[in-house]
Parts: sequence; structure tokens; C-alpha cells
Amino acid sequence: MHKLYSALMPLLILSACMPGQYTMTRSFSPSEVEPFLQSNHVVLTGQAFLRTRGGAVQYAAGSRVTLLPATPYFIEYFENVVSVRSLSGKAREGELGAEAAKYARTSTADGQGNFAFSGIAPGTYIIYCVIQWYASGSSLPEGGLVAKRLTVGDAPHQTYVLTRAN
Repeated sequence: MHKLYSALMPLLILSACMPGQYTMTRSFSPSEVEPFLQSNHVVLTGQAFLRTRGGAVQYAAGSRVTLLPATPYFIEYFENVVSVRSLSGKAREGELGAEAAKYARTSTADGQGNFAFSGIAPGTYIIYCVIQWYASGSSLPEGGLVAKRLTVGDAPHQTYVLTRAN
């Protein structure tokens, strides 16, 4: 019996490190995102980057930047799916849902980590990006998630920096 426990223990430890599936507890409500659908002239731009341990800048070149309305549904999704990382570094899987996915805006950062969204309505949003790179001689990725909750006002052009504070 002891041999069986000894053989199963590493599997149990590894399974605890794997993130698993998340089921949303909130239902998506189109009325919550209605204010975010207003046609607007706001252009949101920014730059996403991280610093290496040595202080070099790693830009989000080619990375997807996602902008979500900060409604209860999207906040739950962000907090329980996007931002949850296991010891293995893998993101937890979860479905945003086809109806809700229509309201998630994405942009691809250029070579210097610059991104842009146009036609944004005033309101509070969650913006995030995963920036990863490999250090010389390493097979493990470095970097991770950068995210910010931001309030978009009426100004026609607004710029934000997406990074981690030291």
C-alpha cells in the first residue's frame, strides 16, 4: 500500500500544478456592455513592455493586446481565467462565450510594443497582454502577464503604458 501512495504522490503534486478548466459563475448580460457600444471617436494607444532581470526592455512585439469592458462578467473572466497562472506557467482554460467574445477587442503590438484601438466609448476597461521571451541558453520562457484597469474619458486621443511597476 505504501508503494502505491509513493507512486501516486508525484502525479497528485503535478496535477495540483495544472490549472484546469474554469466555469463562469456569472451570466453574460448584453445590457451591461451597452454603454461600451456607443459610437465614439476615442483612439486609445499605448506601449506594452517588460524589463528583464538585467534591466533590458522586452517589447510586446507581435503579442495580442486585449481590451475588455470592466463589467462584472468580464472582471470574473479576467480574474479567474486570464490572470490565474499555475506553477507550470500555463494559463487556466475557460470559455469567454460566443456572445461575450464579440465585445472583447484585440490589437497586435508592433515591433516596439505599440498598440492602438479606435472607436472606443468612454468607460472603464481591463487591458492586458502576455509578453514572453527566452533568455540566452534557456528553454523556459520569461515574462508574463501585464494588465491594467483604465478609465477612458472623452478626450479624442489617450495613451497608456502597459507594464509592471518595479
